[in-house]
Amino acid sequence: MIDMHSHILPGIDDGAKNLEVSLQLIEKNLRDGVRTICLTPHFNFEKQTIEQFLEERQKSYELLKTAVEEKGWNIQFILGAEVAFSTELADQSGVERLCYGNSKCMLVELPVTYLPKWTSEVLDELQVQGITPLLAHVERYSYFQSEPQKLYDLLEDGCYAQVNATSIVKHKNAQKLIFLLMKHGMVHCMGSDTHSLEKRPPMLKQAQEIVARKMGNEYVESLHKNGESLATKGKAKVGPIRPIRSVFGYFF
Repeated sequence: MIDMHSHILPGIDDGAKNLEVSLQLIEKNLRDGVRTICLTPHFNFEKQTIEQFLEERQKSYELLKTAVEEKGWNIQFILGAEVAFSTELADQSGVERLCYGNSKCMLVELPVTYLPKWTSEVLDELQVQGITPLLAHVERYSYFQSEPQKLYDLLEDGCYAQVNATSIVKHKNAQKLIFLLMKHGMVHCMGSDTHSLEKRPPMLKQAQEIVARKMGNEYVESLHKNGESLATKGKAKVGPIRPIRSVFGYFF
C-alpha cells in the first residue's frame, strides 16, 4: 500500500512537530500495511523559495531516514511536496523539483473556498512543461462539493485526483461525495494527509476496508497501482470518467 500524501517529515510544516511524532506515524502506517510513504510537506511560493524549501526538506529527511534505519523498518520513502496553487506556479524556475521523486507528477493544493479564475490555464501550462498535476484531497473543496462538474473539467484536461483516508472514515458527507466521484471514475489514489496521531492520524487501512466493501477489492488495488505509477512514473493508466448529473440538487 502507498500513502500518496503525508506530513510526516519532522519540524518542517504543521505536521509532525518532532522526530518522535514522525516515528509514531510511520509505525502506525506500517501496522496498517503501508510500505511506501510519499513525504509531501507544504510548500508556498509566498513564504519561501524552492531552494530554501528543498534544503529544509533534505535536512528533515536525513534526520528521519537515519532514525528509521536504526529501527530496521522496511519502508520506502518518496520525497515530494504539497504545492499551494498560485497563478504564477507554472512560471517558477525549477518548479519540477517539487514533483514526487524522479517523476513529473506534482501534488497541488487548491484554495479551499474558491476556485481561482486561471486554474485551468495554469494547470494546462504545467502539463505543457511535462508536469502532471495531482489535485490534493479533492473532496475538501467547497466548489467541488457543490459543483462536481468543475472537478470533471479539470480531470478531462489531464489532471488526477487524490482523496483523504480520514474523509472516508470519519466524515459522512465527504465520504458520500467521494463514492459519487469514485463511481464516475474521478478518484485515482488515496493518501492519509496525516499530521499527527491526534489531529489527523493515518487511516489508510480503515479507508481501504470501507472502499472495498463499496467498490470491491479490485478497485482498491487500482488505487494503489495508480498511486505507485503517478509517484514513480508521473502518469497512470486509468479508466474513463463520466460527468455527474444534477437534478433538483441531487447528484447522480
